[in-house]
Amino acid sequence: MGSLFRNHSPATILHDKLMAMDLNAKAAYIRGMMKGMEFDPTTQEGKIIVAMMDLLEEMADVVSEHDDALDQAFDELDAIDEDMDD
Repeated sequence: MGSLFRNHSPATILHDKLMAMDLNAKAAYIRGMMKGMEFDPTTQEGKIIVAMMDLLEEMADVVSEHDDALDQAFDELDAIDEDMDD
């Protein structure tokens, strides 16, 4: 039997790995990839990528905060619904 990733390109493998992570973990993973490769943040393109990465991390933080607040609201609604059933 062959490798699980035998028929998948490196881009597909990376995509699958990223899909299994939460947003903050994805942003951290991408930031780590940037640090691990020969990435030059002083070029025009590099400056844009760094700014986009900063924005991505900030957006991931905000989405995570909203997700936590939504989970809390659903928990409170469930508690109210259970109280009304009693």
